[in-house]
Amino acid sequence: MTFERLTEEQWKALHAICDDWPDGVDWLRFRQRIDAAGKRYADGPAVIASAGYGPPHETRKDINETLELTRRLKDRLGRLSPKIQELLPDPGLRSIEEILEAAFAMNEALVAVMPSGNWNQFRNQLTSALITIWDEEIADVAFSKTRVENKPYGPLIDFLNLTLLAITGKAPGPSGAAQSIEAYRKFGYVPLLNQKFGP
Repeated sequence: MTFERLTEEQWKALHAICDDWPDGVDWLRFRQRIDAAGKRYADGPAVIASAGYGPPHETRKDINETLELTRRLKDRLGRLSPKIQELLPDPGLRSIEEILEAAFAMNEALVAVMPSGNWNQFRNQLTSALITIWDEEIADVAFSKTRVENKPYGPLIDFLNLTLLAITGKAPGPSGAAQSIEAYRKFGYVPLLNQKFGP
């Protein structure tokens, strides 16, 4: 999903979630930070593609298989008689192995931010960023629950649902938003295990 910035309609809906906003809110900065976080999320696929390796998990498999073949060939060549080894030119396998190991390390950095070949980690980073923006620009990271149904609600719940829907096309729902908030309060970020979207 392509995201550039909140539309005026989305911004008005966001502004309407609370009747008593705190005094002194820098609305321009608040909006700019939301737009920037959304843009980082939207640019995620391009970041992966620009590395030029291809899908990280598939590339990990390809590099591992190539490394294994290289090491087996090195071992096999090392078993040849010294006379035959003297006749062979240096195949450069040591350099190839070092290059593949470096490529593997760089690819692992991509795997770390794109587990299982999907965008869950990018989405959780976005959720963490949005909660941080709320915490630093608006109010405490908190929500309430209804007495009877124990259903989470509050401005931060609405904020996450509206912004995530605008940026990703999916809203976590009250329970999913509450789960993210609780994870953020515990860890300081939203870990990968928190992937619940929906009511």
